[in-house]
Amino acid sequence: MSKHITPAELAEIVTALLVDPDAKMHMNHPEEHSNFIQDIARAVALRCGGDIVGVSPLEDFEQMDDGERCSALVSVYPDGELPSLRNNIWSPYDGQDDWEMEQEDADALDIPLGRALTDQDVKYIRTLRQSMLIKRDFKVPFIINDGAGSEGGEPVYGNAVMEQSGGLSLCFEGYTDHSSEDDCGFPVFVEVYDGQLQLRAYADVNCDDPTHVISLEGASNQARVD
Repeated sequence: MSKHITPAELAEIVTALLVDPDAKMHMNHPEEHSNFIQDIARAVALRCGGDIVGVSPLEDFEQMDDGERCSALVSVYPDGELPSLRNNIWSPYDGQDDWEMEQEDADALDIPLGRALTDQDVKYIRTLRQSMLIKRDFKVPFIINDGAGSEGGEPVYGNAVMEQSGGLSLCFEGYTDHSSEDDCGFPVFVEVYDGQLQLRAYADVNCDDPTHVISLEGASNQARVD
């Protein structure tokens, strides 16, 4: 009997195999991790355009300028299958000017130049794509150890959940909220409301309303006084 995997679940599997240094041990030949990366890149290029010319492995998982840990770099050149030179599936990555060229060069590849993405475009596109991997039922587990050290209590286990509305909920084992079952509620919720970043705390399990609503605008970079 076959298993039935949804596209979202397949995305989880592929993402883990691409970026998790431990997940690649599930491969028949873990040393072929670079080949797997190239296979995925070519699958994207086949449907969205771009010429994958190779994968350059890095030593272990190196940290990039943006803080991301990376095991390899994929080299992509433009080709005539791209819908636009400046606005395509690869555009938001590795800067905005790598594929800048004159109109006649773009014409030679049969690629329209298109509108260049702004920094805000890039931020929006990447945030949207990343949020697609984080669903309401997709939980990121964490452990909070007691700050008192060995003399303290037991660690608290929890999950961070990105709401489809855009908020971030925190669930803790042994804790809940008024309207949820034990261990299933979210006593902490972070959201952007009316243009302000705020935290809602549901610190009383017998109360349906939040006990604290804390604006974080005072912690914004712009609030700093020199």
